[in-house]
Amino acid sequence: MRFFVRVAELGNLTHAAETLHITQPSLTRRIHQLEEDLGVRLFVRVNRGMRLTEAGRLLVEGAQGIFSEIERVRDMVAAHEAAPRGTVIVGITPTLCPVVLPELVARMEAYPKIELKIEQRGSPMLPERLLAGSIDLAVMADMTRSRLLERANVAQEEMVLVTSGSQQRDNIIEWGELVRVPLVLTQTIQIIMKRLTISRNQELKVSMVMNSLEALRVLVQEGRCATILPYSFARREYKMGLFGIRRIKDENMKRQLIVARSKGRQTTLAVEQVSNLCKQIFFDLDRNGYFTIK
Repeated sequence: MRFFVRVAELGNLTHAAETLHITQPSLTRRIHQLEEDLGVRLFVRVNRGMRLTEAGRLLVEGAQGIFSEIERVRDMVAAHEAAPRGTVIVGITPTLCPVVLPELVARMEAYPKIELKIEQRGSPMLPERLLAGSIDLAVMADMTRSRLLERANVAQEEMVLVTSGSQQRDNIIEWGELVRVPLVLTQTIQIIMKRLTISRNQELKVSMVMNSLEALRVLVQEGRCATILPYSFARREYKMGLFGIRRIKDENMKRQLIVARSKGRQTTLAVEQVSNLCKQIFFDLDRNGYFTIK
């Protein structure tokens, strides 16, 4: 199964065989044998590589969950020692990564026996990753009602209108004015705003949806569009004069930030330690004004 997953990750039999230290014909036989055992095709050949079929994609997701569980059990056994150790996989949203990750990496230096892995995905996708056992913790906006997740509310964050630094005006915008502003939003931000504005009679004027925060950042800085972003993500550019920020005059324009994990799954000392670090980081950032305009 690990051979299959490696081919799926690299998309190339030759490269996979090299990293697995076996010959390509031997690896090919193993893949064919797995396909015969399952009675399905797992790959189709494409130009210079291999592409997963739908059955192959489902098998990869299941296998990753199994490997994660094996790693978790191994960590639990190792956790009988005093110092927390093992691998901890944390899923973090793209808007929170640049805010939380630098501080988390710095604090992890005190725990050299914990191997930290980061998976960056949007808030709508992280609950599924938790429940599948692919990640241990999720740092995200609360966008799910699943009772299978254990949540810790860590901060409420303002959603703000963001323009270029040269377009700064009054720092408060009324809803009636906001709905007339053409906006470019990421898909996740669009979902968040729909939830926050569900009681409003007027919808936001979204002219484009894009899923590249970096491209969106450039467009805003150049004055080509306006957007709505979490304050912490826009805060650095705002302090540098690259962004203009306007507070939306509505107390409901705040997203709930959480640290979450799957209920009912046995955990390790390492996961507990990283979870506590994340909560403390949010407490410190919130106290220093990272999530609300002061």
